[in-house]
Amino acid sequence: MSPPLARFPLTIHVAPPLSEAGFNTSAIAYRQQPYRLDYYTQSRWIDQPAIMLGEQITLALEQSGAYRVVLAPNVTLPSELRLVTELMTLEQVFSENGTLPSGVSNVRFALRMQLIDARNSTILASGRIDLSHAAPSADAQGAVNAANSALREAMPKIVQFCIENTPKTLSPER
Repeated sequence: MSPPLARFPLTIHVAPPLSEAGFNTSAIAYRQQPYRLDYYTQSRWIDQPAIMLGEQITLALEQSGAYRVVLAPNVTLPSELRLVTELMTLEQVFSENGTLPSGVSNVRFALRMQLIDARNSTILASGRIDLSHAAPSADAQGAVNAANSALREAMPKIVQFCIENTPKTLSPER
């Protein structure tokens, strides 16, 4: 099966995602108190969440078929568009009454996005995604499962943000 025809004859670069302090680690974060971020000591992400997020965004944009070329975060070729993202929050939050290991918790995922005309560094659009998914268990595995669920919901929203904010009159660089 051949990939769908691109809607835009443009190249989009997924810039390496940034992350807020506290989330630029492979440690899985959780919060039992509003102003204190803790980390599971025996469980880790395979890589920093922002790095994994960049790979997933690249894949989602490629699979959408909306652009002629999608450049991964580690590529430094010219493009007409650049998607800049910042991971604001990725944490398991326990309810007021929830305590480890039996408390009720949700995973919060927040991402800031900017679509930029890379040729003149003009911001075309800014947006934010805020999601919360119930964790099936009050442990690191529950956090991972809920984070994956949030990511599955976020990917189509990120692609839609890019498509809706790509100017129809933007012509490819020659």
